[in-house]
Amino acid sequence: MAAVTITSGYPKMENMGSVTMYIYRLTAITDTYTLATGIGARFIDHWVRWNGNPGTQTSACGNTSESDGTITFYPGTDALGATVFVIARGN
Repeated sequence: MAAVTITSGYPKMENMGSVTMYIYRLTAITDTYTLATGIGARFIDHWVRWNGNPGTQTSACGNTSESDGTITFYPGTDALGATVFVIARGN
């Protein structure tokens, strides 16, 4: 598993009361690449907005899994970029 490349200037943080949203912009994600957020037990959930134009309609989506604040990516097409939103307790 390789680490994803985070775009310069990211992550960004937005405090929202008792939770914080972390925004990551990533480039060239390939199957099983990982993002170690460092959030650990404060991690609540995440969602991904895939960027780019996949090769076929059947490759248009991707999946992710999360364990202890580390997100693993399974894109439908290799080398897609993405914006990842993570919600965590506290700030």
